Amino acid sequence: APSRASAGGGRRGRGGDGTLKAQVPLRTGPWEVSGPGWTEIDSVAHCGGSLSGSFWWTTVLTDICTGWTQQQPAWNKGQHATAAALKAMEQGLPFALRGVDSDNGPEFLNWHLLTLWRDRDPAIEVTRSRPYHKNDNAHIEQKNRTHVRELLGEDRLDDPALVPLLSELHTVWSDFHNFFLPTLKLIKKERVGGKIRKTYEPLARTPCARLLEDQHLTGTARIALLDRRSRLDPFALKARAEHLL
Repeated sequence: APSRASAGGGRRGRGGDGTLKAQVPLRTGPWEVSGPGWTEIDSVAHCGGSLSGSFWWTTVLTDICTGWTQQQPAWNKGQHATAAALKAMEQGLPFALRGVDSDNGPEFLNWHLLTLWRDRDPAIEVTRSRPYHKNDNAHIEQKNRTHVRELLGEDRLDDPALVPLLSELHTVWSDFHNFFLPTLKLIKKERVGGKIRKTYEPLARTPCARLLEDQHLTGTARIALLDRRSRLDPFALKARAEHLL
């Protein structure tokens, strides 16, 4: 207290957080982008209802235009563990990463990760949602349920030895969804009187099918994606996921 008094100035919060948030613009409203590469990211805690101690998290990334989703485990949610998970997921993407949108969690809003995105050529566009507005990240919140909670449930996972099992399980589950599970994509929403009318695609498609139909995908990437799909079997993937669980 005497040192603070002699230094002058009032009480200060944790340094840098406000300055860092000012560096990341808010993104509100519906996405207005074309082509793959614009993504939302989030993390899911496997804490079993208590955030005390160390446990596993799942870092999730989903593409807005195609629905392509990747997921990776991270021990706790420090900035370096989260950055390593995001790097591993990016290596599995069949398209270039162009933008990431996250909530205001410290695992995403830190100088280490921000520098990692912006020092690239071309730089990755980084945005964030409004605090306490989960609907700003509706795409990734949906994937948190379908790709993580419906797979691993609500139990606490706090054994460091689970890393090989979780890593393979997430890879298998991502491939199963991306290549073989079709979904209906929401095209638009409009208010009619007191109700919201939603319009969906007429035909359900897999994220892989949407990606193959996208004109932004290069010929080399298209061939690699088709080759990757030809080497996968949905029944084998499902059986492997059950075995790993």
